[in-house]
Amino acid sequence: MKLILIGQSQSGKTTLAKQIAQSYGFQHISASNWVKQRWSFSLEDFTSREAYIKAITEYSLECLREDPNACVDYIREQCGGTDKTVIDGIRNPYDFVNLFDWRCDRCIHLIYERNPISTNGFEQGLGVIQAYLTWLLDNSLIQKHQMITLNFQAFHKEDHPSSLERWLEQLPILLRIGK
Repeated sequence: MKLILIGQSQSGKTTLAKQIAQSYGFQHISASNWVKQRWSFSLEDFTSREAYIKAITEYSLECLREDPNACVDYIREQCGGTDKTVIDGIRNPYDFVNLFDWRCDRCIHLIYERNPISTNGFEQGLGVIQAYLTWLLDNSLIQKHQMITLNFQAFHKEDHPSSLERWLEQLPILLRIGK
């Protein structure tokens, strides 16, 4: 089973993926690593996080025009045949459809309602992915526990009652996974 975490930049995907990997013995793969390994810049080279995200997104689109399977091939290579993998950061519907096995995989869509980062064109793919998951659910190809949307307004319990941390407490039950 793969667990795929999707969401806008700065929605907590990587942090949550690392926590799930550690808690449940999953391998963690960041979908953006394929492009970061090819790119010669870092966040420090830019005036803001938004400028960095814009530039790396443009570069990744350029790479995908040359090789549409760049991310898919990278993730499949990193999986190495393991059944328990958590993947964060997929925004490209093509990548998602090629990696998500609706017979057994799960997807969590993180929606941080106070996200300070504005949505870019590449992140519009999240809506397409959500529509695809809804189509699978409406046609009884997946079950409700395979498609979880977590709306939250803070990361920690003490900051807001609707927090990602509270959702984490319910995650094993929502996804039907165990240690």
